[in-house]
Amino acid sequence: MTGQQADVQMITTYKELITKPVVLKPARQTLMAETDIRRSLESLKQTVSVTSTANSQVFSIVVRDKNAKASAMIANQIAATFKDQVQHIIRVNNVTIVAPAETPDQPVAPKKIINILIGFVGGG
Repeated sequence: MTGQQADVQMITTYKELITKPVVLKPARQTLMAETDIRRSLESLKQTVSVTSTANSQVFSIVVRDKNAKASAMIANQIAATFKDQVQHIIRVNNVTIVAPAETPDQPVAPKKIINILIGFVGGG
C-alpha cells in the first residue's frame, strides 16, 4: 500500500510539472513548428488543467481552447512532451499515455441551455 500511496503522491508532482514552463515551453515550440497553433506561454498555461480522481494513478490533461481541434492537438502535445521531460527531470520511465485526446463533436463550453436557464431563474 505504501508504494501505491507514493505513486498517488507523484501525481501531484506530475500535475505541477505539466502546468510549468519545463513542459509547456517545449510543447509550445513543437506546436508552433509542426502545426498552425500559435499561443503565448501564458495563454497556453491558462487553457491547461490536470484532473485526477482520488487514489488513482491516472490523470487527465484537460485543454479548453476556442478551437476544438486545437484543444486535442495541444493536449496530445503536452502529454507527449511531459512523458519525455519527466524521464529527464525525475528519472521516471513508467509514464504511459493511456488514451490520446480527441476532438469533441460539440463545444464543451459555454453550456448555452444551462446558462439560459440560470439567467431565466436568476432574472425571474
